[in-house]
Amino acid sequence: MSDITGWPLSAVTLLGVPKSKAATTESKHPDEMSDAELAEHHWQHREDELGEEVDFEIVKPLRVTMSFRLPAEEADAIREAAAAAGTSLSEWIRWATMRAARDTDVPPPRHAAISRARELLSQAEDELGRV
Repeated sequence: MSDITGWPLSAVTLLGVPKSKAATTESKHPDEMSDAELAEHHWQHREDELGEEVDFEIVKPLRVTMSFRLPAEEADAIREAAAAAGTSLSEWIRWATMRAARDTDVPPPRHAAISRARELLSQAEDELGRV
């Protein structure tokens, strides 16, 4: 009995590459192999170790995107600082903003200070209205 290639079934592997040809794939470069030969090669070597084990860390995915506007000069300064630190722009911005968020000595942005001043004036007006 034979398959559609004419090879006896006993000489054909599961993937359809004749067993006599499978041995020749060992000396061929993968670029020279047919798709069937390449598949057979990978099947024959499926238990081979792929390389050395490496340690890795699973990090929490970043799911929030924040957007803000700033003058070109400030953007250039931020890009230069990130490059000088040898890190990506996103990573440097995350580091700098979290540093500022946790550091009580960092003055709040100008708009936040104005909002706080308005809030204090409103409270003062309310108290003066009660007198």
